[in-house]
Amino acid sequence: MSSTVSDDDESMDETLLTQLVLPVVLFAIGLSVGVSLNVSDFSRAFQQPKAPLLGIFCQVILLPLMGWLMTILFNVKKELAVGLVLVSLCPGGGSSNYIALVAGGEGALSVSLTVVSGAVTIFTLPFLLDFSVQHFIESDEALVGTDGIAINIGELILGSALITILPVSIGVTCRHFKPGFCQRIEKPLKILGGLCMTGIVVFAILAYLDLVKEAFREVGVAVFLLNTIMMGLSYGMARVTGLGHTLGITLAIESGIQYSGLALTIGVSMLDTVRDGDGNVIFDPDLVIMPAAIYTIFMYTSGMTLIVLHHFNENAK
Repeated sequence: MSSTVSDDDESMDETLLTQLVLPVVLFAIGLSVGVSLNVSDFSRAFQQPKAPLLGIFCQVILLPLMGWLMTILFNVKKELAVGLVLVSLCPGGGSSNYIALVAGGEGALSVSLTVVSGAVTIFTLPFLLDFSVQHFIESDEALVGTDGIAINIGELILGSALITILPVSIGVTCRHFKPGFCQRIEKPLKILGGLCMTGIVVFAILAYLDLVKEAFREVGVAVFLLNTIMMGLSYGMARVTGLGHTLGITLAIESGIQYSGLALTIGVSMLDTVRDGDGNVIFDPDLVIMPAAIYTIFMYTSGMTLIVLHHFNENAK
């Protein structure tokens, strides 16, 4: 009885956190980004079509290929391989916009890439996830409600996009009509956004620490390399193509800061246990979320590192 009550309380706490607290925190972060941007920033972001096109290429094509390559190079266990590929298929997260803004990137381009990658992922993720599961598991029984998985993923991505677009739009609109007011609140909101971001990082570490301990030996290096190589590769490609440091940092962040919460949600609610004819488990969906848990910690660590390096360089000037 007491165990049931305890489980119910824990479930209520998690629901409160993910459905109320986290959206409010992400809203505050989005608002802090919005008040720092003008409408003209978004049009200027697309004056060099090379930047958004390269960003979409890195995030939608190169990142999944790199995720797949890591599973081969490190001979990753099948459940962890599905999880690693799943993370690489997810779109950018709203927190990447704040990181890009305060790490010396182009905020408007970051927001635009997050929205576009989310729209593309609605169509690509269900198909590629199904392909990955069947490749690694050689079974289609792992996907719960295959017919509805595209709809469920689409709703999750659209919900995330709304949390990103709405506060940014409010902030940009406020900046347009009340520039003086927004300039006064810009710094306090950035500080608030920073505190919110720190809270997310601390929560991610505390929430996923046990999962990380279990899976790090098998997939930790592969996840780390996926994050760091993609960020470095995106930055390098931007510099080679003449986009400059600011746009390079933006593309690096958009390629490295993913909506890992989507991978966790899919792993928990849209994948099922598969057993062989003798009842032995041949696919455990609980293992699928481990790469996403590890990736969450690595990506926020790399993001915060870029922020610290940017401010160190600014203060040194």
